[in-house]
Amino acid sequence: GIPHSTMEAPVYGSLAEPNVPTDATVVQDYRSEICSDATTSFTSSQSQQFRRLKRRAGIVMGAGLVAAVVVLALIGGEASGSVDTKTMDAAGPDASLSFSPVMDSTTSVFESSHNPKVGQSSTSTRSASTAASNTTQYHVVMITLDDVGMNDLGYMSTDLFFSTPTMDRMATKGMKITNYYGQSVCTPARTTIMSGKFVHRTGFQSVVAESEVNPTSNYSVSLQNKLLPQHLESLGYKSHILGKWNIGHCNDDYLPLNRGAHSFLGYMGPGMDYKSHLSSFGSGNRTQTFWSHGEEQTYNVYDMLEGGTHENGEKWWNTGSGYSGMYSTTIFANRASRIIRQFNSDTPTGESDRASPMFMWLAFHAAHDDHECNPTDGYSFDVDFGQYTNVSKLSDVRKTFGNVLMNVDHGVDEVMAAIDESGLWGSTVVIVQSDNGGWPCGDHTAGDNYPYRGSKMTYFEGGVKVPAFIYAPGILSSGEYVGLMHHVDWLATIVEGIAGGVVDDDTSDSLDHWAAIVAAQGKGSGLGDQYALRDKIVFTLDDSYAVVRHGDLKLMYQVYNSTWFNVNYDAKDHAYFDDDSSTSLAIFCQYDSDMDDDTGKHNFLFNISADPREKVNLYYHEEHEKSRDQVRR
Repeated sequence: GIPHSTMEAPVYGSLAEPNVPTDATVVQDYRSEICSDATTSFTSSQSQQFRRLKRRAGIVMGAGLVAAVVVLALIGGEASGSVDTKTMDAAGPDASLSFSPVMDSTTSVFESSHNPKVGQSSTSTRSASTAASNTTQYHVVMITLDDVGMNDLGYMSTDLFFSTPTMDRMATKGMKITNYYGQSVCTPARTTIMSGKFVHRTGFQSVVAESEVNPTSNYSVSLQNKLLPQHLESLGYKSHILGKWNIGHCNDDYLPLNRGAHSFLGYMGPGMDYKSHLSSFGSGNRTQTFWSHGEEQTYNVYDMLEGGTHENGEKWWNTGSGYSGMYSTTIFANRASRIIRQFNSDTPTGESDRASPMFMWLAFHAAHDDHECNPTDGYSFDVDFGQYTNVSKLSDVRKTFGNVLMNVDHGVDEVMAAIDESGLWGSTVVIVQSDNGGWPCGDHTAGDNYPYRGSKMTYFEGGVKVPAFIYAPGILSSGEYVGLMHHVDWLATIVEGIAGGVVDDDTSDSLDHWAAIVAAQGKGSGLGDQYALRDKIVFTLDDSYAVVRHGDLKLMYQVYNSTWFNVNYDAKDHAYFDDDSSTSLAIFCQYDSDMDDDTGKHNFLFNISADPREKVNLYYHEEHEKSRDQVRR
């Protein structure tokens, strides 16, 4: 990676004074006024209110861009002019704000014998189900990969089996979670992880990706929802969030530092260029247009934000413009390693940090399909793919995906080495999961969900079934946990099972799996009752559509169709292959009308245990009518 000495932007805490814009107070007040209107409706989980909010968000989209000026620095030829909000819409207050353009050999994973203790908060109580020590709160490092599917990590992959040696070792020596589910797209996935609630409770339900938070979005996870770092803060933890936030930033109250984080370095939108950090607005669009001085102006948006907390508790923010030109994986992995090493350093900051257990959410940008994804600094690889059996026919986008994934694996290895060098094994739990399924139709990278049907942005297994494992030497031995588990469950598993607290929220959907995971140590594959704790997952729910898993049955009501994908061929060529002579696995990365009826929506019912590839639709089978209606209820 790049030398740590080259990353001298302000570090969390009081180590450096940030360069705060002079008009920050004015901007903050303006953002608060704009956002309060939108989020008032957003506190309800009712679908009609969410639709009303989305219409309103579209109306004030330009104002949302102004609102995010401290968060997202606008860059471009005309970015320094003032913006007349009167020309946008009456939804925003009459005000003019000035913009300022932005100027601006693999280490192995070792397991140490050190086992430092961290004092338990005097206010925390331990639930009866937890198996963690009553005298220790473990540190937690949660690593979220972006758009990594079930055929992508080396130990699971048929073609990129060489790509992730570090994570392969961690999964082999750790606890594989083999019946694990996320959401179908980025923002809903992160809302479930952070809130512990299914998306229909927070207003982020959707059929495809209508609820994605973009840089100009004026909606966020309501403040009525206590997020994971806030739960942990009340238990004495210091939380550090790195990478992709993507759950709302419409005013200061919704930014990470005001939702339990002690420090933050990352970005707000769904995607950005890997090096220039220009934000993506969907469908490859990298610009935003709105009215300024009576004329239509087009801007690029730089999406990198840094913030921290001084020793006196005061918070600071700064645009992360100093990182422009640096590869995102390197930025986040190096910062995570610095925080961990500093935690155990003989410095005032290190001594202060050691008084508290640590939570870190390292939400990597990779392997999201974005510009500049091929690593050109930091960890970079020139792989001779032809040396590997059966992978010489990889498409270019699949090769690039492998390169991006290897870079992430080295970043993970750097973080694991920092934990080891700091003597934190035996008191640290590392969680690794993907947010949603892979995207096989990317312009730059191609994730793979083989052998499952569908992809990111669909609710078939390929879109929502994702890899996950826990690595915790000295705490957990190897094994396989088969219990049905969803993103929402990390909140209770961490807060109650690992940190020894209580989730005091009657609307929470989160279940504590920690004791069951501990009990699964050393057991062989497939042992245990997969529905012992959880037998239902609500992926999305509205008055006009629903996707619900209940036991073996999965109902998909009024959703778009999808097929199987083979990313080992150029998806744009619509090539075909046959995996078992019973079903043609077709590549449809362009819309194909043969897959849809006149409405474009379909109804499905699958028995996932008997039919994990979702080949047999039971929805219209008369003998399954009772089961279908039971799941619908």
